[in-house]
Parts: sequence; structure tokens; C-alpha cells
Amino acid sequence: MPPQDNVDLNVHYALEKFLLTRQGFYPMKTTPWWFYLSRYYNTTISLVLLSLLVLYVFFTTGGDLVKLCENLLFFVTELAFVCKLINIVVLKDRLWLLERQLSELSQREFTEEEKKLIDRTVQEARKFTHSFRWLCYAVVLFYALVPLIDQEEGNRKSPLPIWVPFDLQEHYFYAWFFSISALSVGAFTNSNIDILTILYITIGTSQFEVLKRRFTAVVEFVEGTEEVDEEAVKARLRECVIYFDDVYSALTICMTGFQLLIIEIASVNFVSMNVYFSCMMCQIVMYCWSGNRLIESSDELSNACYSSKWYECSASVQKTITVIMERAKVPVKMRAAGFFSISLPTLMSILRTSYSYFAVLRHVYQTLYVNRE
Repeated sequence: MPPQDNVDLNVHYALEKFLLTRQGFYPMKTTPWWFYLSRYYNTTISLVLLSLLVLYVFFTTGGDLVKLCENLLFFVTELAFVCKLINIVVLKDRLWLLERQLSELSQREFTEEEKKLIDRTVQEARKFTHSFRWLCYAVVLFYALVPLIDQEEGNRKSPLPIWVPFDLQEHYFYAWFFSISALSVGAFTNSNIDILTILYITIGTSQFEVLKRRFTAVVEFVEGTEEVDEEAVKARLRECVIYFDDVYSALTICMTGFQLLIIEIASVNFVSMNVYFSCMMCQIVMYCWSGNRLIESSDELSNACYSSKWYECSASVQKTITVIMERAKVPVKMRAAGFFSISLPTLMSILRTSYSYFAVLRHVYQTLYVNRE
């Protein structure tokens, strides 16, 4: 048997845990004063921004389709972010429970090949998360600089479509500073929450990859003979089932372009909108890709059992393997709010629906604005 050792699964999301702790959202054993202060600041500025986005619809749009769509673009994103903040605060005990269960999984022994398999699976997801994090930073940078570069005297625009209770031209800096501060909080905190979730899913996927490897090699022969070592096989099966149950428990807790059309391509604003659009697309693709990997990996457990030399075992062992195969026929799926599974087919459905709405808006815009000119 190859040499085995423990592996720390919690280390894979240590950076996101550290950043969310500093932002006042990841629970701590002993809570210092700055934790509550940081949470209060981040939550307050996010709620104020959400309120100002709503007020903009009533006081500023005036039925203008272009302004309304621009506002909804940010309102939906901010609303989703506020919901995430509420969830992570209300369900903080589940984060502790999940971390503890991952620590228990880490106490199990892994071979060097299994460690490399886990690291390789996480690194695949890290390619998406790194891109997403830098896109979030780019969004903040562009929305901070574009209003300062692309502006006319007496007609300066706020970085975000928000209502302000004062003259925007006279006190422009205050509106600009608040918008960028709120956008920074949303971009940094939101990206960390999303990446943390993706890494939880990926760690679950890596454990299924380990299980597949173990099920395939579950049958062991007595050294120097072709006789199956029944006791060794039963011990390995027992270990796999316990490990299988631990992974399922951890995953159960874990479960718990219209603007581009109307902006001049030559304008600086078009670039910033493209960056924002790319960031949102990266977020959706990242979730659906990791969710699909989890489905595929868990769905292949049954094939992994079948690939073992089960036919060399006794009837009792074959029955045990059959039970495991039947249970493994149902793949593990991550669901968004319990409504739909996060997978690549869901991504395609989102893109098709989005294009349908885009086509409707495009037709309305051309009818109301372009054809009248």
C-alpha cells in the first residue's frame, strides 16, 4: 500500500476566509470590535446604494428606457449582493459546521497521488477565480476613471445611476466618492463570497475524484496468489462508504448586453461597460462550470465501482458494491435557491433567455428612438 498522510482541505480557501473576516462577514471564535465596525460599514454602504438605485427610477428616469436599463443593470447586481450578505450573516453557523467537517475529512489519510489529484482539481477552479477577481478590480478601476476622463463641463455624470439629494454638478466629488466606495465594497466582498462558494464546490468535486480512484482499486488480492483478500476489500469498502457519507454531509451544508447596443463603440464608456459585462459573464460561467464538474464527478462513481474487479469477490461483497452503485446513480447537484441546478445546460438556458430579452429590448429601442430620428 502506498504511503499515506493527512491533507489540510481548509487551506485551499484560507485567503478568502481571511479577506471575508477582515470585511466583517466570516465568523470568528472571538469577535473583536473592528469586526462589527467593518460589517456595519460594508452593510450600510451597500444598503444605501441599493436605496439610491431604487430612488433613481422614481426621480430621474422619467420613463427613459435607456436610463431604466442602465439602472436595472446595477440594481439586480446590488440586490443579489445584499442577499448574499444577509445569507452569510444569518447562516454563519453553517460556515463553522462546514469548516469543522472539512477538518474531519482532512484527518483521513491520503496518498501522494490523491493529494496531487485534489491540488490539481482546485488549481483548475483557481484559473476561473483569479480571472474573476481581476475583472472585479478592473470594473472598479474603469468606473472610477471613466467619469473623470469622459466628461463635459457642466454635464458630469455619476459613475453609477443613483439619485442624490443635492446638485450633482456642484457637489460632484461627493457623489463620485460614494459611488466608487460602494462599488469597491460590492466588488471586493462579492468576489470573495463567490470565490469561497466555488472553492467549496471544487473541494467537494475533488473528494469525489478521490472516491472514484479508491472504488476502482477497492479489490485487493492476497500477495503472491490470485485469491481475493475478502477482509481487505471489506475494510476498504467500509472506509469508502464512511468517506462517501462525510463528503455528502459537507456538500449538503454547502448547498444550504443591452447597454452595449446603445453606447457609441468609440466612447470610453463602452470599454467600462464591456469590462462589467465580462465580469458578470465570468461569474455565471464560473458557477455553472464548477457545478457541472461536481455533477460529472459524482455521476461517475457508479462506473468507478463497476471498473473494479468486483466479479472476483464473494457474493456478500458483490451485494455491498451493488448497493453503493445504486446509491451513486443519483448525481450530486448544487441548486440555486432550490429552484434550478447549477450546470452547463443551465448556463445555456440563461444565455438563450438573455438573448431573447436582448432582442425584445433592441426592437423596442429601435422603435422608440432610432426610427424616430
